[in-house]
Parts: sequence; structure tokens; C-alpha cells
Amino acid sequence: MICGYYFEVIKWVDAYGVGSSWYEINDFSISNHYCFSVGWVVKENEESIVICPHISPENDEIESNRNGCGEMTIPKSAIVSRKKLKVSKK
Repeated sequence: MICGYYFEVIKWVDAYGVGSSWYEINDFSISNHYCFSVGWVVKENEESIVICPHISPENDEIESNRNGCGEMTIPKSAIVSRKKLKVSKK
């Protein structure tokens, strides 16, 4: 855990499609599109989770002026699984 955050890999189901051409409706297929995202869990409530793959500073003792880049909000209704990952302090 760094700065109170957990590092997780999250498997979630996403929407996909939006074809660029017209197709016969009978030819449409249906299947789920799964994504995997990895990052620090920086915010969480009953509906969503925010992960961020890049945070600074590295010093665990500093609790102010933390920055993050590449954050993503995932609705909890889309999450299939979550797994905390061990982080080495080296």
C-alpha cells in the first residue's frame, strides 16, 4: 500500500461495437467484451471505483500534494472481479 491506496487488477465488461456500415440484423452477434485494468484504487463509493496507474510522489510519508495521471472511473455494475496485488517496497 502506498499513500493509503491499494494496487488492484480489475476485470470488467465494457460496451463495444458501433459498426461503420449497414449489416443485416440477423448477422449481428452478441458476446461480452472484457477488459482488464490495473492501477491504484484512489476513490471508491457504492456505485463506482476510480483507479490511477500513475501516482507520485513515491515517498509513503508524504500525504499532501499527491498527483496522479491516467485515472479511470469504472462502474461497479460492470466489474466482474477485483484482485489486490502485492507491491514491493524496494
